Amino acid sequence: MNNKFDMQTTEVKITHYTTYLYRMFDMLVTSSKDENGKVYWNGKGERPYSFEFIPIAMVDQLVQDELINSRLNNGTLSVIEAISLYENIDTLMAKQKLEHIIEESKFLNKHLGDNTNDNKQRNENSINETSTSSIKANSTINKEM
Repeated sequence: MNNKFDMQTTEVKITHYTTYLYRMFDMLVTSSKDENGKVYWNGKGERPYSFEFIPIAMVDQLVQDELINSRLNNGTLSVIEAISLYENIDTLMAKQKLEHIIEESKFLNKHLGDNTNDNKQRNENSINETSTSSIKANSTINKEM
């Protein structure tokens, strides 16, 4: 499917056969009836259906992306190889790109904070607030006695 002429031929066939598909479904929908005996469509007005074909180049890309993702999930493909296949670059450039992504991630975690540390800090603060409020409540009770 990567051949340019195959893609053009497929697009021409889709354009050519679309009118025949519409005609065939028109006959099917106008002659079929639902369980109440009512015809689905009387052939007048707007069709109750339509065809939208995905461009063949997009289908090829979607299939390739799905294969890469499944191989990544199965562990049969490294991250560097996946970057190389996604972006059509050699493995050396893919390795540099991965190193850049890791460096950027470290920089962002350092300067913006890691969510896990923020959550730990919030939990510690809430425990401290709770414990101090209970001490205050106990101290007021002791004063009253």
